[in-house]
Amino acid sequence: MLRRVAVILLGLAVIAAVVGTQAPTAVDAERGVSVTVVDDDDAYVGYEARSVTVTNTTTQTATATLVTVENRFPSSVEVTDVSVDTSSALHIDVLDDTGSITPGESASIRAEIRCDRTVDDSVPVSVTLEGEGVQATLDGATDTRRVSVDCAP
Repeated sequence: MLRRVAVILLGLAVIAAVVGTQAPTAVDAERGVSVTVVDDDDAYVGYEARSVTVTNTTTQTATATLVTVENRFPSSVEVTDVSVDTSSALHIDVLDDTGSITPGESASIRAEIRCDRTVDDSVPVSVTLEGEGVQATLDGATDTRRVSVDCAP
């Protein structure tokens, strides 16, 4: 009788080894993600757009501050990209980057502005900042991310 039980157990072990245990090879699970949108006063990067007036538009280039950004991250960041969408009559060339911005400090994004004719427009300005383990892009798609430019004769 003991021999019969041993043979049956051995047979079951061989079948299990050949067929497998049918354990799952992959698991698909869903996890919730929570993203909080805060007011600009509570954001990691402060962003303040400026109004710029350029006079004597066709003969001079004005240098002006477009945006001031404030680093509210706990570590230093650098401005890695600034893009400005302009019209054909308005030429804006962003000057050199601002370098490293330490926590709590602000930096000005400056540009040279030239107008081919009288223009009263607002242009979106996008700023990307990067630091150790952090990146933030402030997109110029909303009214608070636009710089008002008035080119007057």
